[in-house]
Amino acid sequence: MLLRMVYASSSPRWPLILALVLPAVAGCSFKGGLPPLLPGTGAADKVWQIHPVRLRVYPSTAYAGQGKDTTLDTRIELFDEAGDSCKGVGIFRFELYAHPRAGEPALGPRLYAWEVPVLTLDQNRRQYDSITRTYLFHLRLDGPAPTSPLLLTVTFVPAGSATRLETHAILTPSGVRSPDSDG
Repeated sequence: MLLRMVYASSSPRWPLILALVLPAVAGCSFKGGLPPLLPGTGAADKVWQIHPVRLRVYPSTAYAGQGKDTTLDTRIELFDEAGDSCKGVGIFRFELYAHPRAGEPALGPRLYAWEVPVLTLDQNRRQYDSITRTYLFHLRLDGPAPTSPLLLTVTFVPAGSATRLETHAILTPSGVRSPDSDG
């Protein structure tokens, strides 16, 4: 029907119409297809998956508030294999220890412990700060901010994984410092 209309037309537009219609009728499509990403095909094993492999206590972690309203506002940054900030789904565990002095055991007594799940989209939205690309946790203390250095350990256990990512930092009244730094 279409070809009869094109040939019957005295208009010189029929070559243009044929040029547009024939490829569609002939079934133009992308040849070669996409590689299957099904388990067991080998292709899925070569696809790089973005997931956290390292974490750090962000430098702006500090005490906030006063008295019984004191919190330890902790920012945690997760990194993927490329060294870029990324999000993660899992459980964060925070422990605050008395910082040992020279000649004391490696770890002082545990003063606080918090466990914060970040397993749902809502929990992730609530904890994640897209400006700093960190997770922000307001960890409540039961008194004023300590005046002596403390050791903060952070563990992240990704959902569905036996892997545990761990880091630690020394908290002072003036801020955070790496345990490996002098001073």
